[in-house]
Order: sequence, then C-alpha cells, then structure tokens
Amino acid sequence: MIVTVLHKTNLLYILMIAGLLLVSKGCAGNEPPETPDSRSLMVPHLRFDSLYQVFVETPAGDMLTLTYNAKTNQMDTLAEQEGGLRKDYLPYPVNSCFFPVMKNDSLIKVPAWLIAARLTTGDTLAVKMLGVIEYREKAVLRRECLVVPADPVLQTIKVEQFKDFIIQYDDIKFMFETWLKNRHGLGQVSQINWNDEEYATKYLEFMSNQSQQ
Repeated sequence: MIVTVLHKTNLLYILMIAGLLLVSKGCAGNEPPETPDSRSLMVPHLRFDSLYQVFVETPAGDMLTLTYNAKTNQMDTLAEQEGGLRKDYLPYPVNSCFFPVMKNDSLIKVPAWLIAARLTTGDTLAVKMLGVIEYREKAVLRRECLVVPADPVLQTIKVEQFKDFIIQYDDIKFMFETWLKNRHGLGQVSQINWNDEEYATKYLEFMSNQSQQ
C-alpha cells in the first residue's frame, strides 16, 4: 500500500513538472521572435532548374506572423486584423515561405509551405515541389505551394511525389488542413482542393511569365 501511494505521488509530481514546462514553453512562444538584421536579408532569384529557392518568413513553431517588407528590407509582424495568426490558436505547424518573382522591380510573393524542421526567418533554401493547395478565404481564391527541402538531410518526410504524400502522410495533410481552416477564425476557409507537383510547377512558371509581361 505504501509503495503504491509513493508511486502515485511520484507520478503526480512528474505530471505537474511536465505541465509547468509546457506552460512556460507556451508563454515563451508569445514573445517576439528573433529576426535577422536587415543587412543579412537576401531574397533569392527564382531559378527554373528544378531546385527552386524559397525565402522563409514565419518559422514553424511561431505564434506571430512575420512578413518580408521589400520596400524597407525588414521583417514586419502582422496583427490579427491584418491577416496574422489568431492569438488564441496553435503555432505554425510548418515553415511559411515564398517564391520571389520580380515584376517591374517589384517583388511578387508566391506563397509556399515548407515541411521541414524549424528554420530561421530570412533563411533561403532550395526545395522540391510537392503540390499546391487551393482554397477560398472570405471568397478570395488562394493558391499556396507545398514543398520539401531538396537536401535529403533536411527532409523530415521522405516523399518524391504528391500521391506518395497523401498515401503515406494523410494524417499530416489532415492536421495541416484543419490548422489552415481555423487560423483566422471559424468559417473563414472553404473549398479546399489539392493538386500535384506538376500543377505546382506549371503554376509557378505561370506566375513567373505573368511578371515578364
């Protein structure tokens, strides 16, 4: 009996410590993330050699939405009313990035979601296309690419094609969709569709060609 009581006491103690660690980690997630000095921000040129470069804005695990301001070469923080993440929600599950497309000396961002370990704001990385997610948010059609690191060492999921992704990692797809649908509030997103890597490549090429007209 005494051993059982001691065992339960130790278990409760461990659970209490774990709870405190989670709370402290959650509070730390609300602190402004470290951003690189503006002199270190280098937006890559878009290349069509199968290794596309993305620029990381909001790293996975952040509670604040960061966006690159091309005019100031600085990272800005988006408030909730500006399209930033809800304050009472979950942190970014993947890295939020963009493909840089230039049009008349102006930067056009083609949004991308990078499935990888947490990166740093301002990082640039060669990636492989995995697909495109299409959805409507407040009646506005949005298209965002899904990518993985080109370097196998940096990959957290080992897939080469979208069809493999939806078969092997359907749980990740489901969790990401759920997060995406509710990050700005219930009922904001509808009509979610997925397209494969071929569609994603053609879409990026289309956006690049549009910028040259």
